[in-house]
Amino acid sequence: MSGLTVELVLSRSVRDVATALEAVHGPAPGDPYVAPAPVRPYTQEVGADPGSLRIAIVTDPTGMAEVQPDPAVVLAARQAATILEGLGHAVDEDGPPVPEDGIDLVDTFLTRWYAGQTEIIDLFGTLLGRELGPGDVEPLTWAMAEEGKKRHSGEYLAAVSEHHAIGRAIGMWFDAGHDLLLTPTLGELPPPLGSFDDSGPDPLQAIQRGVPMACFTALANAIGIPAISVPLVWSQNETGGADGAPSHLPVGVQLMAPLGREDVLLQVASQLEEAHPWADRFPRTFAVPSA
Repeated sequence: MSGLTVELVLSRSVRDVATALEAVHGPAPGDPYVAPAPVRPYTQEVGADPGSLRIAIVTDPTGMAEVQPDPAVVLAARQAATILEGLGHAVDEDGPPVPEDGIDLVDTFLTRWYAGQTEIIDLFGTLLGRELGPGDVEPLTWAMAEEGKKRHSGEYLAAVSEHHAIGRAIGMWFDAGHDLLLTPTLGELPPPLGSFDDSGPDPLQAIQRGVPMACFTALANAIGIPAISVPLVWSQNETGGADGAPSHLPVGVQLMAPLGREDVLLQVASQLEEAHPWADRFPRTFAVPSA
């Protein structure tokens, strides 16, 4: 399950996440890529003592110099750092030395994503025995698949190589002494429903709109390391946040670990949950489906 960011607001507790990981982890027969196997069941990590860890906090998105995160999410990450220090961990700002020049995490990420949509459309066309058209899928899916056709195979392999290089740099940074990397989960407060128009004149605008929101989770997804998001902090703006975002909603804080160290993430997340419980907290308003 490395590379998966798990949002605890939906599962309500760290034990739920551990139980889910136990149910789905491990390779299927013939899988060409395999995540390291856990040394013991994930549920046994819940409540286990992680010891005193060295954690770095980073509040600027890697490879996205143009994205300025909302001060509220930066504050949430720093509040989480204070909580972690209170639990006996050492927190510093000595983050991974990933060079910013020449790295465009957004464009390389999209190159791989677009290629995947193109491949899936072609695969379903083969399975159905006919060529698919724009009426067969959502507008954004079709737009992404069409964009994938415009980028040649060399661009795809270059994007993969760049992500591998970033992953190795961060892997060496972990190996040099840090246990976890702390960031905000999103680059902005939770946006209101309807913020992403994936069916308008330019469906790809929904992807670009999502860049500031996903600017921190993109790193874990691109390089394949495990990450977990915990709702330690909640927005307090009673009149709504920027762009009309509702108030009193969870502001996630993300922890990333080296490849195969989901155990440490579960240990620390359960430690945080015990110190600052969130399972009984709900937004004041929420959307429900109509009857």
